[in-house]
Amino acid sequence: MAETKTAEQALTECCSIVELRQYTLKPGRRDELITLFEEHFIEGRNNTVCV
Repeated sequence: MAETKTAEQALTECCSIVELRQYTLKPGRRDELITLFEEHFIEGRNNTVCV
């Protein structure tokens, strides 16, 4: 008997995405980059389905 999967399970199994980024750190702006990353990128990633 075949196992029934939800659409979300099927999507996460077949469509993994790996994203690589490179950031340029400008002198004296490290804290600004960290704040920007924490507020926008990490929160957004946590609000989506990630495996």
